[in-house]
Amino acid sequence: MRQLQVIGNIGRDVTVRTNSKGGEFMTFSVAANGRGEKTIWCEVVASKKDGLMPYLTKGRQVFVQGDIDVAVYKDAVDLTVFADKIELVGRPDKEQAPVNDGPITPQTKEDEVTF
Repeated sequence: MRQLQVIGNIGRDVTVRTNSKGGEFMTFSVAANGRGEKTIWCEVVASKKDGLMPYLTKGRQVFVQGDIDVAVYKDAVDLTVFADKIELVGRPDKEQAPVNDGPITPQTKEDEVTF
């Protein structure tokens, strides 16, 4: 099977579905920039991961790795990734990193750390 690794932004929140055997899985879409700044969309299918699901929200940057299925149509190509690895990348917009205004210097002699 072919493997795909992609870093991109989630295009829609996670949807949980149930297969014919009663097992639950999650789906969401990921958009990544391709050559010439063309956006490439991938549908991601993975086993349900309760601990990760609250963080998989629209706009969040993720790394996805898994087997790929390609369906070619007359005027379109569908990419589906059956993910075996999903990682959060970067920070969500509302949790931006604090601004660094320069090096931190000790205020007094007691604040200095000696080794």
